[in-house]
Amino acid sequence: MKKFTILFVLLLVLAVSASAQVAVNTDNSDPASSAMLDVKSTTKGMLIPRMTQNQMIRISKPEDGLLVYNLDKHAFYAYVVSDQLWKEIQFGRKSVAIVTVVTTATGETWMAENLGASEVATSCTDAAAY
Repeated sequence: MKKFTILFVLLLVLAVSASAQVAVNTDNSDPASSAMLDVKSTTKGMLIPRMTQNQMIRISKPEDGLLVYNLDKHAFYAYVVSDQLWKEIQFGRKSVAIVTVVTTATGETWMAENLGASEVATSCTDAAAY
């Protein structure tokens, strides 16, 4: 019974001291108050999951906002649940644009803009999109 009590108290202390925020750094600083995850370094970067196009489109039920680096396209992608699409994150000189690129159902690429074509695609299910 004494071992159980000690174990219970130890677990209780650990649970109370657990934090909802995480800081990953080498200077033991606390995470920023508005951040769930605060990564700080002056010598290293953060590496998100890297995978092929085929692996990316085969992720089962991707969460909204899931980020991956596509090794085939050499580009970052974010999943948008409301559109059920992987969207490439494009970096420009002054802004970041997200362009619809891949459907999870077929893995096909489509363009959201009319680039001089005679027909305009209105969604990834539109035949004019391919």
